[in-house]
Amino acid sequence: DVCLKMLDHPDEDRVRDALQSLGRILAEREGPPRRRTVLDARLRRLEDGAEDMSTRELASALRRKLPRNVC
Repeated sequence: DVCLKMLDHPDEDRVRDALQSLGRILAEREGPPRRRTVLDARLRRLEDGAEDMSTRELASALRRKLPRNVC
């Protein structure tokens, strides 16, 4: 939840750090994250609205790695 909250931080350096941490956490985790829908929405917002291209690319890469909901 801390990394998720950091995605809203105004300092994009901190946001990129949080994205990298989330990537490591998700790589070690089995199954979808607890708040997958919220995480997906925040990553999508960063993909579309982050000022720095590297932040947008990290968000996009992490979003592609998220397990999709299975019905």
